[in-house]
Amino acid sequence: MASKNSGQNPAKQDFAQQVASAKINLTLSVTGRTKEGYHQLVSAVGFSEFGDTLTITNAPDDGVRLIGPFAPMLQDVGGDTLLAKAKALAQQAASRFGYEALLSHHITLEKQIPLGGGLGGGSADAAAYLRFISQNWSQEARLYLRAQSVSLGADVPACFENRAHIMTGIGEGAITGKALGAKAPYMVIANPQIHADTGAVFGQFAAMNKGFTVINPNDIAAALSAHDWPAILAIGNDLTPAACQLYPVIASLLDEMAEAGAMIGTDFIGHAMSGSGASCFAFLHDEAAALAYQKRLSDKGIWAVATRFF
Repeated sequence: MASKNSGQNPAKQDFAQQVASAKINLTLSVTGRTKEGYHQLVSAVGFSEFGDTLTITNAPDDGVRLIGPFAPMLQDVGGDTLLAKAKALAQQAASRFGYEALLSHHITLEKQIPLGGGLGGGSADAAAYLRFISQNWSQEARLYLRAQSVSLGADVPACFENRAHIMTGIGEGAITGKALGAKAPYMVIANPQIHADTGAVFGQFAAMNKGFTVINPNDIAAALSAHDWPAILAIGNDLTPAACQLYPVIASLLDEMAEAGAMIGTDFIGHAMSGSGASCFAFLHDEAAALAYQKRLSDKGIWAVATRFF
């Protein structure tokens, strides 16, 4: 074990807020399957300025308070259990690397990300907490924590990365590209207000397909670094046909988004489904177009939010 670290632990602050950004899978190629049964993926992943908010306060209360529009739904399914697991993992890592014991603290989670929407909500929450706790840790300790976070869920390491990159393996691998900076596009995220079961979508994919996609992740990384959004969208999402067959409302949403894009014109870049669904997204050239696009969807009763991608 390393010697006790005397650096200030961020959990000692009286109050802090962290945004748990919604995860967007711009592409998704199923490239194989592990002997344990996990599907192996290559996916261009990024995040949005829209997301959940964690407020972390030093307090004897060690629980999680849920607020926000999707809090009742999360409460109905047992709360954000990944956060509790993330706290236990952070405590184990702190002990391993000699950091002071983490203080008891209370978390208020403002749940803005729709549940079961392919936006990595629970994983994003857990990863945001881990990033906060480890922000003053050594690089070795943070890399260890990121590597161990896959035990919480395949999406957690990608969410821990919290920037556009290429996800490989079952989610633990990452190929980073150049920061998007001012070239980050505007995005509208839309959700049909259903829970798409990830296992069921992968099962349907397996039933519909006999082979796997062969793709070079470095080619996708190059397109991402070049900010070539049409090329990225052209790669596609292998799970879209399976998700649309299981959940026709996703196919209807994609049709509505294409129609709205045609009304926007040249400021509309394209749209696709994120991950295993049910959420979908569209890229647009500027904020005014994104807001107009969001309004077109909202006027049809579709949940949608305009945001920035990074």
